[in-house]
Amino acid sequence: MASDVSICTQALGLLGKPGITALTDGSPAAVKCSQFYTDTLDEVLRAHEWNFATTRVQLVQDFLGTPVYGYDYAYGKPADCVKLIKVARTGYELDNDALPAISYKLEGNLILANEEELFCKYIVRVTDAGLFDSLFSFAFAAALAPKLAGAFNLGLKITQNMVQLAEYALANAKKIDNMESGTPQRRVNSSWLDAR
Repeated sequence: MASDVSICTQALGLLGKPGITALTDGSPAAVKCSQFYTDTLDEVLRAHEWNFATTRVQLVQDFLGTPVYGYDYAYGKPADCVKLIKVARTGYELDNDALPAISYKLEGNLILANEEELFCKYIVRVTDAGLFDSLFSFAFAAALAPKLAGAFNLGLKITQNMVQLAEYALANAKKIDNMESGTPQRRVNSSWLDAR
């Protein structure tokens, strides 16, 4: 099971550096890992629609944020949302790619739309590394490595090698994650739905 320490230790190991005991252990490596950890986590979470980090909710209207023009309603973006995947009128529509998309706009922490009810699917900021998929954990460690290489002044060649490794690890993790995503729902042809 992954932890913030194991991910940072793996990233440091890719650079031939010893691991850390905690992000707060005061060592130069821990200080550098702490500096890049959260932003890199968000970057890797935003890079894909990860199965382990995807959730769906019905949004709550934000009456104070109602737009002056352009849209009729404002909804609060979930506080733990790293990446908005889809917005829909119903929960069913979140997975049905055959249905037409609705018009909405993300502005700051508000989602603006002309719908009285709104549902969304999004990527959650997962902070418990124990919940990470194993391939995601490696992709995350690989994404930390080039930043740490730069911080340790290990040279352009090592940094470039780590960038290439990070790209490979991310592509591999995305590929496997996609294979486990299931199949999207398809619209069933229905004269009742067409008439609606």
